[in-house]
Amino acid sequence: MVLLKIYIMGVLVCFLLCMLLEHFYYGNGRGETVHLNTAFMDLLFSLLSWIGVLLVAIVWIAEWYCGFPQKGESAFLHDYEEELKKEYGKKAKK
Repeated sequence: MVLLKIYIMGVLVCFLLCMLLEHFYYGNGRGETVHLNTAFMDLLFSLLSWIGVLLVAIVWIAEWYCGFPQKGESAFLHDYEEELKKEYGKKAKK
């Protein structure tokens, strides 16, 4: 029973870290960049429990060491998609 509690705590901690990383790092603090699909993938990843926490830490250290190449990537893609939708809407009206 104690092992199950430790596993569930690890799942919750890993899911929280994954969602925070997704929202604040990849999404640059913008909530609209986190979709249900990415939350589901984070949930599946968090089933690794404490191994997942270790992997999140390794990813964070690797991103820091490489100079944060993915920071704000989801926000950039979201803005790009919105611009394309606006351009398509303008062309459809003509």
